[in-house]
Amino acid sequence: QAFFAVGKGSKDSGIRISELINQVWLDVLRRQNPNIFKEHIKGQLGYGEAYLKVVHNEDWTDRNRIGLPVHFIVLNPMVVYGSPEEDVNGVPKRVIVFYERQPLDIIVRYPNWSNPKQRNLNEKGTKIEWLEYWDGESRYFEADGEPVLSKGVQPNVYGFVPFVRKFSGFGRRSPDGDLSSLIVSDIRYSRDLIREECATRSNIASIEFLFAHKAKTLIAQGLDPNKLKEDISYGAYDFNYIDADPSKVRIDEIDITPSGDVFKHHGDIVAELNQRHPFIMSGFPWGTSGRQQDMSELAAMRRYDSVVENTENALATALEMGWKICQKLDLKPDELRASDMKAEFKCSVNLKAADVLENDRRITLGDREYQAGTISLYSLHTQYMGMTEDEHKQEVGRILADKVTFLNPEWAAVVGSAAAKEGGLELELQQVRERLQGMVEGQALTKPLPETGRERMMGEIKTPLGHEEAVPRGARRPPEGFIRER
Repeated sequence: QAFFAVGKGSKDSGIRISELINQVWLDVLRRQNPNIFKEHIKGQLGYGEAYLKVVHNEDWTDRNRIGLPVHFIVLNPMVVYGSPEEDVNGVPKRVIVFYERQPLDIIVRYPNWSNPKQRNLNEKGTKIEWLEYWDGESRYFEADGEPVLSKGVQPNVYGFVPFVRKFSGFGRRSPDGDLSSLIVSDIRYSRDLIREECATRSNIASIEFLFAHKAKTLIAQGLDPNKLKEDISYGAYDFNYIDADPSKVRIDEIDITPSGDVFKHHGDIVAELNQRHPFIMSGFPWGTSGRQQDMSELAAMRRYDSVVENTENALATALEMGWKICQKLDLKPDELRASDMKAEFKCSVNLKAADVLENDRRITLGDREYQAGTISLYSLHTQYMGMTEDEHKQEVGRILADKVTFLNPEWAAVVGSAAAKEGGLELELQQVRERLQGMVEGQALTKPLPETGRERMMGEIKTPLGHEEAVPRGARRPPEGFIRER
């Protein structure tokens, strides 16, 4: 869910932009393959950084408006080289992208490309070397060393580098500016532990194999080994023959059996990996009860808060970029007005999945503050219940309608009278009203005076022994066999 703080423009423009991005743009991004939210998080976990590229949709025209006016693309960080210098939003000053592409992708986009290396484009597995360069003022593309843009270098019509870079948050900045100290994946400091787990698992498999398939050895003189192998069958087990006097040959058989200590050591390694990286235990039970499961999962997933927050900030910056591209290239969506395209806003995104316990605590806290009068209904809906501004307005309208209609006794009486008159039940309705009125008057005459807590408790006790042993609410009874005088 995206939230917008409009800095320039009317509030109505902000509402329409919020509806467009939340109900259309984010919905399309959730449905597309691959899912950019998951891909961005995978990049941070697997590589230690992630890049999000924002470019306009060249196929989005007045006659053909399929998809979004801008593309949001998550690139493999292994093929993107961003300069160490960047702005406050994580946008590098310069970016180089180098990777291999399918020939058909280039031919469709750039029909004037001449295939300078004379590759067989119909051969299976043929790839074209692709290079991009971006900075705030220019852009340059080439395929197999040949520029594909007219005039080679073109001005950057966006006015900014359309890339957002975010790190995983597991590293720290180096004094010498080396980015490798910031680009830290989730498993960088566990690589040796993973190798040890693989080696231990391989050793266990080897021991089990040798234990299950012990070799057979025969010691004798003057026998034909080939004939022995034909006459004696041990199936998959190895058969060894030694042509010697059995009394002069001694073979010490090594009894290889799986040791419990080996399995315990392997289990300890796996447990440490699960503790270091709870992400790999996603979908598996953590505890013996639902409450323990919820608490353990909530505590373990805190490790990835920085990854989720960086993804939220990256997507917020990318949405602001997409909006600026729409403004510069006059890509007005049908849902907006011409005046809305002049609006400027600051975007924030909330991607964290809903947690039942955390949401319940947050809503309870917000309701308590609202009842105490410290926050408004708007703050309760938007900050504690996750509603957008438009959803808040709709909900307020429904609440007011309910108070005026269903929760209003006078309205209920009018509706009830109209329904009784329509159904020919006016006499029965009058009789019910008289009966209810008599019951209310009788209860008013017999209503007792307010009781204290002790009087209420004593009134519920029906035996003399109960009166003697009654303990007022909140008082403590001393333990048996204890006398204060001692």
